[in-house]
Amino acid sequence: MSTRIVRKIPVRSSENAHPPASISANTIFLACNFVNKRVKRHFDGLKKIWEKILPVRVYLSDKVQGGGARDLWNDITQTIGEANLLIFDVTSFRPNVTLELGFSLALKRTDQIIICRDLTPSGKKSSNHEKWQLSDIPHLYRIEYRNFNTLDEQLLQHVERMAPVRKFYELVKEIERQHDLSNNIYISEALAALRELRDNGPIRRKKFRARLINRGVEAKTLEKLLMYFELAKPESGRNGFWKLID
Repeated sequence: MSTRIVRKIPVRSSENAHPPASISANTIFLACNFVNKRVKRHFDGLKKIWEKILPVRVYLSDKVQGGGARDLWNDITQTIGEANLLIFDVTSFRPNVTLELGFSLALKRTDQIIICRDLTPSGKKSSNHEKWQLSDIPHLYRIEYRNFNTLDEQLLQHVERMAPVRKFYELVKEIERQHDLSNNIYISEALAALRELRDNGPIRRKKFRARLINRGVEAKTLEKLLMYFELAKPESGRNGFWKLID
């Protein structure tokens, strides 16, 4: 695997400040104006769907926790620094979203940032809408949508380019190619293992193997698939931990 570049997050020094984060290949950051309940509900739904069917982690900016205004901003910038794909809905600008977008522009590559805007913010179809006021950043990828199906299709194309998702799709194809494997069981167990590693962190070898007992899969076969497609691997030694591969 190629060497992964670690980007440092420029935050003010403080005894409560978090250490800089490395970029995580499976992390997505979503931001929108929370006053726009229509878009907010849809982003909440996208988080649930993507995390259920794909080995990705999705952060909504309003779900980032902080102990105060400064701690909250540090936590948000930490999360932005960790994210590999950042999606901003700017249907109705909000100061927080503007700050988060500006910070992302200073820190991230432009191909990691997507801006989207609902042309029917009231939920009604209309040919009249305000023109974009983003003349200073025309180089960013932008999605103008009139319905959420259009938005979802285009966003999913970007999510599917993320390395863990591409590798997972390759694993699925390999399982489907091997007719001696019970396709649905192996695919669902592979995804379940990746989700558990994502949500709970590293798992000891013994516990990882035990979770596959009586699940209708050959544990060694599934483990080899996860390693071959560079989705997860165990540390050396009997007591090593299984971890996701970034």
